[in-house]
Amino acid sequence: MKSTLSDWLQAALQENQWSISELSRRSGVSQSHISNIISGNRTPSATALAALAAAFGQPAELAFAKAGLLPSKRQVGDELEAEWQHIFSQAITEKERKELIMRAKFELEQLKKKR
Repeated sequence: MKSTLSDWLQAALQENQWSISELSRRSGVSQSHISNIISGNRTPSATALAALAAAFGQPAELAFAKAGLLPSKRQVGDELEAEWQHIFSQAITEKERKELIMRAKFELEQLKKKR
């Protein structure tokens, strides 16, 4: 499972064009700790995982799953669903949630037209 977490961290660093130093600055997790997690030499705490996920704008549950702390039933579709739920949870009011749903439905219809 460590390689899955390592792969996720490396991919997220590359996608964001961040160095380990930048991730450390944004997450509050030391550079050496991040390096040791990536190399598989250290198992991160739940607090460190949550901080790393937050730095990437991802739900903590995704990092927990990558670290093998959650059941391994999560597949790519489940990860995308978790990301959507994380985005949706940031909408504070009922009005904001309804707006997100309305926009998602509109975008889905636009995608269907392109098929």
